[in-house]
Amino acid sequence: VAQYVDDNSQSSGSGYFSLDSASGTSGDTVAVVASGAKIQTKGDLEVSANDNTTLNVVGGSIAIGGTAGVGGAGAFVLLNQGTRAIVQDDAIDAVELDAARTMNVNAKADSQIFDVTATVAAGATAGVSGSLLLNVVDSRVEASIGDGALVNQDATLLADEDQSVIVDANNSSTLIATTANGSGSGTAAVGGVAMVNVLSAKTRASIGEAAQVNAQRDVKVIADGSEQVIANGASAAISGVAGVGGVINVTTINTDTEARIEAGAIVDSDGNVLIAAEDDTSLIANSWGIAIGLGGAGVGGSFGVNTIVKNTSAVIVEGATVNARGNNANTIDVYTGKLVSDSSGDNLLDNIIEEIEDESGDESQDGKWKRIVGLSGAENTEATTPASSTSLGNTNKVSEQVTGLAVVASSTEDVLSSNASAAGGLYAGVSGSGQVLSVITDTNATVNKGVTIDASDVRLSAADHTDSFSLSGGLALSGVAGVGGAVANGNFIKNTSATLGTHALAGEGVDVTARGDVIVDAESSEDIDEILVNVAGAGIAGVGGGIGVHVVVSETNAEVGNNAVVDAGSDLRIRANSNTEIDAFNGNLTIGGIAGVGAAVGTNVIANNTTARIGDNATTDADDATEVSADSVSDVETITIAASGGAVGVAGGIQVNVVNTASAASIGQDARVNTAGTGNAGPVSYTHLTLPTTKA
Repeated sequence: VAQYVDDNSQSSGSGYFSLDSASGTSGDTVAVVASGAKIQTKGDLEVSANDNTTLNVVGGSIAIGGTAGVGGAGAFVLLNQGTRAIVQDDAIDAVELDAARTMNVNAKADSQIFDVTATVAAGATAGVSGSLLLNVVDSRVEASIGDGALVNQDATLLADEDQSVIVDANNSSTLIATTANGSGSGTAAVGGVAMVNVLSAKTRASIGEAAQVNAQRDVKVIADGSEQVIANGASAAISGVAGVGGVINVTTINTDTEARIEAGAIVDSDGNVLIAAEDDTSLIANSWGIAIGLGGAGVGGSFGVNTIVKNTSAVIVEGATVNARGNNANTIDVYTGKLVSDSSGDNLLDNIIEEIEDESGDESQDGKWKRIVGLSGAENTEATTPASSTSLGNTNKVSEQVTGLAVVASSTEDVLSSNASAAGGLYAGVSGSGQVLSVITDTNATVNKGVTIDASDVRLSAADHTDSFSLSGGLALSGVAGVGGAVANGNFIKNTSATLGTHALAGEGVDVTARGDVIVDAESSEDIDEILVNVAGAGIAGVGGGIGVHVVVSETNAEVGNNAVVDAGSDLRIRANSNTEIDAFNGNLTIGGIAGVGAAVGTNVIANNTTARIGDNATTDADDATEVSADSVSDVETITIAASGGAVGVAGGIQVNVVNTASAASIGQDARVNTAGTGNAGPVSYTHLTLPTTKA
């Protein structure tokens, strides 16, 4: 059933007017006010679209044969959903909406997918099993007041003091996927697991071009996205002669979250205006494999690839006018860009270092190694999730009460991954473990050139925080030859910027008048923890290696643009802060009765650029302090250990750390700071700090 407000229809009421969601011809869930519609109510007005989807999928098989058992299971989930609450565009026949109290245009999608596949195969001669799981989720949410809309423009309607306009798009996805298989036989056992998860989310909230929106209390344009993915894959192959097993676990998350006031729009609030785009991503990915050939050989592998690509932006587009006078007693809750500090795991590497450097007692090197491995948790075979690994969400965010205008873009990424492979056999044990994580983000809070702002306070904030913990392990044991390797790679490419007035020619810059503070903040952080342990042992020869590589490239920028005009009744603060912390432990132990050869390699590269500036030809005046500051802090602590034992033991450890960071705070050419001659000018400071530290 589709519900539409027909073109040119008129409706009025004194209570609550609601237009609920409808299923449009596209299959999307839609609530729409069509062009030319006129609605007036002395109460509340709501245009609401909601889509709640829950999918539970279970697949499995058991195959047992006197000679051979062959089994397989698979599941494929495709979810394609669109949810829209829209006031349609029409510059000629504009929509007219008037509500004395709250007008709420909201679209919400909540999808929850739980799927499991499992197989078991056994036979006297051969056991072969496989498990496949594929999840594809595409969720699009839009809440918008369209181009040319007239909202609360009727002066004859007596507005309540709490009159507000809220445009809210909320997109939440939860995916919990588990796939496993087990194979066993007297002669040969072969098992494999493959899982692919693709999650795409687009969330948009906007006030359209040339729209006019008034409110006595608040105007809020909010795009809020959250993604939680838990992906577990496990495989076991055990045989009397040969066991072969493998796990492939791939997850891709792609999000686009936008909150916008479009060009030429006029937003007028006697209270506050909030433009906020926030997206929080939590990923837990685990891959475990074991292969044992009791009388012959065991070959096992476990590989994980995780990719997160995000664009998060809060924007006021060129030519818009925003008034947020803050004249009433109400405030808005605004995220500051900071997170609640959680140092529960920060001392792990320090404790390991203390154990290594401890020369007291007569403990053997082998005993010390076992104690270090135990301390790292690498020997713990149970699947555990640290208490701090839940989604960062709003619970860890620090907020403050603000009056006036706030433009906020926020992105968080919380990743926990583990990858382990074990193989053993009488004659040969071969295992390989590898995982790759890529995080690519673009987070922007932007007020374009040509925008006019009159507000109590102005806060512009862009923040991106990434937290990653990875555990990688490999174990290869054999009576003759054991070969094992483990690789962990993390790549983090991030751009975080808060820009008050994009670069403009003379007379085209942003024009900001604030009776209180003007704050422009950009903050970016990466907290990367990695533990990699590989062990290879054999009666004759053991060969093993462990490699850990991390690359961080970050741009963090806070700026008042060229030709901007900013007048602050209190402080003007432009601040950029970036903080990168890497703690990595890479270890390899190889033991052979005749020969043991092993190596451990660790490489970390940090290239951060942090800038804060007042642009060329800008004019700024602040009655109190003017601050321009850029801080860049990098802290790398690494341990790389390789140990080998046997009649001939060869071991090598290589650690390379490259830190190339820069910070700059500047006032541009021909800029004019506190030159208005009012006599109220405060102190001016511009500072920058670059602090790289490494400990290997």
